[in-house]
Amino acid sequence: INVTHHEYCEKNAGIGYRYREKENMKYSCNSGYYCIKLKEGPGFGLITREGSQGIVGMYCAPGKVCLKKQCLTYKLMHLTKPWFVRAGGWGDWSSYTKCSRTCGTGVQFAFRDCNNPKPIQSKYCDGNEYKAKLCNEQPCPSDPASYDTIRKARADETCKRLIDDGSLNATIFKPTGKAYGGTGYDNDCDVHCDNSKRHSRDAILPDGTPCKQPDPEFNVAGASNLKLHCFRGKCQAFGCDSRFPAQHHGNDPLCNVPVNLK
Repeated sequence: INVTHHEYCEKNAGIGYRYREKENMKYSCNSGYYCIKLKEGPGFGLITREGSQGIVGMYCAPGKVCLKKQCLTYKLMHLTKPWFVRAGGWGDWSSYTKCSRTCGTGVQFAFRDCNNPKPIQSKYCDGNEYKAKLCNEQPCPSDPASYDTIRKARADETCKRLIDDGSLNATIFKPTGKAYGGTGYDNDCDVHCDNSKRHSRDAILPDGTPCKQPDPEFNVAGASNLKLHCFRGKCQAFGCDSRFPAQHHGNDPLCNVPVNLK
């Protein structure tokens, strides 16, 4: 099929939904995935589980696509000739967004899409589709001090917002929640909203929420002076200059400059 994994989520879950694979399962045909609403507005951050296996027809390896949990060549799919293949290329960067919070650590980011050209039966573009920086890092007056309590506060904030905007049913869900828990970067920034029926991941923690298990694709293994914060539903490593992907860390001279100096 001639759609990217992100387009597949938009087609099946709705406008603004983006694909997220389960941890360490990129291009897997035998793993579940999630679609997350990353379009600002009502329902921002909602998670919908779209499937328990790879998307049929999606790229999984050079010359192969997914079918029935297997990564197959065109011959094994009983096709008479190879499908058309075109490598993707990055489009232009957007301008930076406004800071997502007025206090308590928010994030502002720029985005680019893999659409210049869009890949056809080929992998998504290499590299990062986001660049970001932390902003308004001073605590809010009402923020709790500890790691666990600030995450709890951000989870409550998320669940209340989704009930208030009609995205979650107020007769089932409560305006309270918690970080989903578990191990891995695909759990560290998810929210479970309290309800009477099920234990589920319902949404993502707000950008800027502290976390501990960074996405290995962009983490700098063993580095010090990193700031770990949720961003677009994943725990990401920001540099000591508060920027993502992290370039300044450890003994970098920039890391020894007080943050209030320029």
